[in-house]
Amino acid sequence: MSSPEEPSPGAWSEEPSPGAWSAVRGPQAVPSVREALLSRGQAAEHALGAEQGNLSRAEADAAVRRLMRAQLRLALVLGVGFFVVLVLVGLLLTATPVGEVLLAGVPLAWVVPGVGFFPLLLGAAWFFQRRAEANERHWAVMVGLIPAAQDVDGEPR
Repeated sequence: MSSPEEPSPGAWSEEPSPGAWSAVRGPQAVPSVREALLSRGQAAEHALGAEQGNLSRAEADAAVRRLMRAQLRLALVLGVGFFVVLVLVGLLLTATPVGEVLLAGVPLAWVVPGVGFFPLLLGAAWFFQRRAEANERHWAVMVGLIPAAQDVDGEPR
């Protein structure tokens, strides 16, 4: 078993061939503690590797910062948006007579929060995952980890 400071053999070091990119969905093993706690600069160096040194450290660090900002922006927009919908629907159901409408003998003010928000939350999670993966693909193309001439499925355009 590897120590927490060292990555497990083959977990991050092997790059798939360009034709196999569509099958790659993320790390093939659990990252080590060291990999999980990398700073921005260390993450840029780790992601790009010494053998792919086509970007300077400053460019790589800026690229990682842009990716982190894009992911944070996406999470905040979806999180705040869901919270606003939650509060507005709650106010609508409690401040108006709409919440007193019975649905199968249960007030709508109970049914909507108890059942209605789950599909919305699952939809937001699905959208978040798709956009986060698109952000990461865009970043990988930008730093040269995958060719720009490949589409989402890894097939040449």
